[in-house]
Amino acid sequence: MGMDDLEFEKATNMYADVNKFFGGLVKVTPSSKVVGDLAILLTKQNLTVDDILNNPQFDLPDSSLDMLRGSLGTPSGGWPKEIIDKLNIKPNSFKGGTAAAVDFDEVEKYLEVSERIERALRKTRIRATTKLFAPSPFGAGEIRKVRRGHSNGVRHASPGA
Repeated sequence: MGMDDLEFEKATNMYADVNKFFGGLVKVTPSSKVVGDLAILLTKQNLTVDDILNNPQFDLPDSSLDMLRGSLGTPSGGWPKEIIDKLNIKPNSFKGGTAAAVDFDEVEKYLEVSERIERALRKTRIRATTKLFAPSPFGAGEIRKVRRGHSNGVRHASPGA
């Protein structure tokens, strides 16, 4: 990137500022790149995010403009109004949409049900594997009786007796 240690540290701080500028994005690779592009540009030109807002003619990188128009989707609640208004950006001019709000109570219920199903499946797999690899001439009830020391009225010696 052609930065010395001091510039690199400034760029990492600028990354945090640019992320706040965009409204505190959940970062995945594409949005991280956009935030980084603008942070590097501002660092190299010795500018701040306030300089962008104070100059509506500021030439944002294409990646920033595309993202604000919706090319990566739109965060829940939309982009910060101050940015959209001052920079005169028309959101959602790209195909895409607005992220739906997440009902975390519903997600929690779904995960609880999924865990119960997984536990039941695990028990079923264990039982099936046991029957496959350790078959018994007795029915399940008979196995329990043998473990208790008796079966069909005949008392069996318990181990160690």
